[in-house]
Amino acid sequence: AKTEQKKAEQKKAEEAAKAKAAKDLADKKALAQKYIDQGDYEKAQQILNGLSSDQKGDKDVQNLLSKAKAEQKKAEQKKAEEAAKAKAAKDLADKKALAQKYIDQGDYEKAQQILNGLPSDQKGDKEVQNLLSKAKTEQKKAEQKKAEEAAKAKVAAEKAAREALEKNIDNEISLGKSALASGNIDEAIKHFNKAKDLLPSGDEAYSSKKLSEMSQALYDASEKAKSDADKQKLARQASSFAKEAVVKDSTDPAANYILGMDAMTARNYAQAEDNFKKAVAKDPKNANYYYQLGRAQAQQRKYSAAQTSFASSVRLNSSYAPAHYNLGYVYERLNNQNQALASYKQAYGVDSNYERAYVAAGRILAKQGKYDEAASTFGDAISINPTNTSTYQEQGAAYASAEKYALAESSFKKALAYMDKSKVDAATYYNLSTVMYAQKKNNDALTYAKLAYDNKESVGNELKANLIYNYGLICDETGNDDFAISLYKEVIDLDPANVKARTNLGGIYIEKNDADSAIDCLAKAYEKEPKNFEVNNNLGNAYKIKADYSKAVTYYQNALAISPKDNTVRENLAKVYASAKEYDSAKVAYEDLLASDSKNWDAYLELAKVCIALQDSEGAKKNLSYLQSNNPSYKSAEVRQLLNSIK
Repeated sequence: AKTEQKKAEQKKAEEAAKAKAAKDLADKKALAQKYIDQGDYEKAQQILNGLSSDQKGDKDVQNLLSKAKAEQKKAEQKKAEEAAKAKAAKDLADKKALAQKYIDQGDYEKAQQILNGLPSDQKGDKEVQNLLSKAKTEQKKAEQKKAEEAAKAKVAAEKAAREALEKNIDNEISLGKSALASGNIDEAIKHFNKAKDLLPSGDEAYSSKKLSEMSQALYDASEKAKSDADKQKLARQASSFAKEAVVKDSTDPAANYILGMDAMTARNYAQAEDNFKKAVAKDPKNANYYYQLGRAQAQQRKYSAAQTSFASSVRLNSSYAPAHYNLGYVYERLNNQNQALASYKQAYGVDSNYERAYVAAGRILAKQGKYDEAASTFGDAISINPTNTSTYQEQGAAYASAEKYALAESSFKKALAYMDKSKVDAATYYNLSTVMYAQKKNNDALTYAKLAYDNKESVGNELKANLIYNYGLICDETGNDDFAISLYKEVIDLDPANVKARTNLGGIYIEKNDADSAIDCLAKAYEKEPKNFEVNNNLGNAYKIKADYSKAVTYYQNALAISPKDNTVRENLAKVYASAKEYDSAKVAYEDLLASDSKNWDAYLELAKVCIALQDSEGAKKNLSYLQSNNPSYKSAEVRQLLNSIK
């Protein structure tokens, strides 16, 4: 019993111990699980590892222990990962902060080195990308700014160098101009050549401008040069610089102007026109360029183009008298006399001492038949230059055309007074002779006509013919018929078609009753001028002498058609009708004559004779009785005899 009791108690103690151990194990496992759930894997393992060896063999214990270790390992790994991650994040933040610092400091290279040195997974960070982009952008800006500053510095340096160069060039040019002003041509050219050598090779426009400036200075000096040698030397050098200027810039206005003036001197007007056109194209507000262009065009007879150029010149500078004058000149060539006259008047309106403008205006006024105004305008020219022979001559011609012969005589005599005595002026002698003749100063007229004739070889054929004719006319008028005949023949030898000489020569032959010579001479005049009154009248007279009444009637009728009121011709016509026994026509002609000239006593007598021939006794009595009553002394015996014959 004891044994069994002891066994029982022992069993009960064992079972109690076993139950207790089981409960303790269960508690330990529950506590271990709790620690595992709380993540305290060390305590869980301590509890499980503190179990007895037989308890350690428990499957749940093994699982819990394995789980605790595994979870601990995971936890440690996670902690390590989180620590690494935290470290990496801190490192990245530090790197980003450092990169930002370098960016702020402007050290964009270092910022990019730091950012580019990050691991690939960190490079994808948005902030990293932004910082890297910012670093690159700022670096680019900095580099651009640096480049710009370098460029500015370079430009500034180049500008400073250029300014210094231009200053040296301008200084040499200034020294050259000063030398020109003092008349030291060689010194001026020396300085200008130094300036030329300093000109920058890459700047054609600037070089052309400076060459042009020097060329202009030399040209201006040439215009003021006192000697021809200096003038030519300066002009050559000016032309040389101008040529170099246009090589660098073909449009340079001043250089083209100088080359144009050079071409004008050489009479190469086409080249001058080309240069002046380039000058005005570049500088269209320069009146002088247009003026010179007009001159070049006028020399080539391009008058319409010249008119446009001179008009542009006066539009830009209305106070330049030569431009107005030349505009008038081309207007004349374009047959626009009114505009030409207006331009000449503007020329002397601008410059009251512009002698040529007065003369040119006077010539147009004379052509327009405004002789008094022409003479007055020539007088204005004379007041400027009282010794100009040709102006006195033109004034005299204007007075003569106005039939103011005394004033014309005065002008021609002044022309002779101021004439170069070493030169012969047959024209003035001739003109003076004509106005003397017009005043019936025949002896003086003859004197000057002879002087003109004696110097006839000094003039052209047209004037020579006129002055020989004039001498012949005055000899004719003063009774020296034979010498007049020789002079008229001399005119005809010189000018076979000269109608006046043939007419007058024919008249002398008629006076000498040499009808054949008269007709031979007058026929050629008639061929030239069939409607010339004197030619027809003289031919009528010549044929009347020859008793060729039919032809005489024809030429007298021609003369009357030209001058219907000429009673001398009408009387001659009546006479030849009567001579031809065409009494009816003679009667009509005499009656017309008496209707116009009631005091023509010859006509009354001749009309009475015609009436007798027509057996018109009453008509004859009427005219003869009128004569006896109104002019009883006129051929009284013949009148009385005719009346008695009728009775």
